[in-house]
Amino acid sequence: MDKKYLNKVVNRLVSETVMDYDTKVIKFLPFLSSPLPHLTSLFLTSSHNYTNFYVHCANIYGLTDPEIGYVWGQYTQAIKKMMIS
Repeated sequence: MDKKYLNKVVNRLVSETVMDYDTKVIKFLPFLSSPLPHLTSLFLTSSHNYTNFYVHCANIYGLTDPEIGYVWGQYTQAIKKMMIS
């Protein structure tokens, strides 16, 4: 597992996530088309969202199951930090 590459994937996914603090909406682009209410853990606990995330990471970045698990963990930590900022 090349963590340097995986961290670049995480950074890319975080940069593609749009948080609108005025409307309190999060857009998880490009793997989830519907925006979610801001400051919610709904995204982080939904298996449907994880499935979309998984498929995106496998198809776009060619990641394996363990790599996707690592990226998911790092990504969700980063999103949680963004939510409380």
